[in-house]
Amino acid sequence: MLLRVRSNVGTWKFQLQPCDTMTTLSQQIGQEWKFLLPLSKDPKGQQPLAMEQSLSTLGINHGDMIYCRVEAIGDKKSG
Repeated sequence: MLLRVRSNVGTWKFQLQPCDTMTTLSQQIGQEWKFLLPLSKDPKGQQPLAMEQSLSTLGINHGDMIYCRVEAIGDKKSG
């Protein structure tokens, strides 16, 4: 399934399986980015998704948009 992730720095697409967890997705994003707000179905990040549950258990389907806020790892402007 294709998932879209919208953040403060852009939108990414990830190919995942329904049995994958949010941890799988966060690891793919986390290779280059540090999370400031957790992965969420709502743009404000007020309802974080359970990281250990599968995408299908969370009701996430092909083409859904997930939201987060990130900063680049090693960003000298942060902090």
